[in-house]
Amino acid sequence: GDRKLGEVALRCSFCSQWFHGRCVSVPEAAAMCPMKRNYAFVCAKCNDSGEEHFELRENSWRSMTETCIFNLMLDERGEAFRAPGEGEDILRFSIKDEIIPWLEARFDSLGHGREVAKMKEGLAIDKCVFNTNVSDTFSTSPERTHVGLHDPMALDVRPLQPAAGGPTPSEGAEGAKRKSNAADRAPKRKRTTVGAAPRRQDRARDRSQPTVQLQVQNLPERHRMLPVVRCTDMSNVAQDPAVVQLSCTHKASQLKLSRPVGGGDSYLRAT
Repeated sequence: GDRKLGEVALRCSFCSQWFHGRCVSVPEAAAMCPMKRNYAFVCAKCNDSGEEHFELRENSWRSMTETCIFNLMLDERGEAFRAPGEGEDILRFSIKDEIIPWLEARFDSLGHGREVAKMKEGLAIDKCVFNTNVSDTFSTSPERTHVGLHDPMALDVRPLQPAAGGPTPSEGAEGAKRKSNAADRAPKRKRTTVGAAPRRQDRARDRSQPTVQLQVQNLPERHRMLPVVRCTDMSNVAQDPAVVQLSCTHKASQLKLSRPVGGGDSYLRAT
């Protein structure tokens, strides 16, 4: 069905299908807010177990701020955005009095993997919204105290990608546990300083020698490469179209090819 702006929806990480928050059997969906992106969800059809899977992911300050402003812009029914005040082109909100308190009340869910102390100090949000790399997303006031969104409908609503080395959505908690147990069972490499200097010399010598044996490639005759003759010797000389010729600034002057007067398939080489 249709999705309202203020309605929670989950996107499957495999089939990319969207599901209403009220239509899934995920308890965490009840505590979610619209535009929340720090999650991984797998629908029952895509999961081998036949059950829905949900897990939180580490959020970014930019994603948190976008989610906050998006929700603050919604009207009471969550169906449209509130209009800017008189004389304003964009609806902006106070970082100190509106954005930080809103995020703090939902930090357990939105701030997963982040430190609330950095947000309370205002440094994390300021560093995010006043960055020139995101000037096309955030609109700040001249006093640098309020911030809004240029186009809330242009925001990326897809879930955030997992961090490198983390478990995939289909693995979930069991996959993470298996990876952790495998790492614990792996033999630990003992470190020693005996003979360290000779080993470093061996590694330096190995790096100085090529590890891949290069083979000479014989090109077909029609692809052979010939040096370009000097400028004084090439006036009105027809060029064989099957021969690729090279010109280096330190060996011969650069050339410009042009068709001869009267047409023809061959080219004349000229300076």
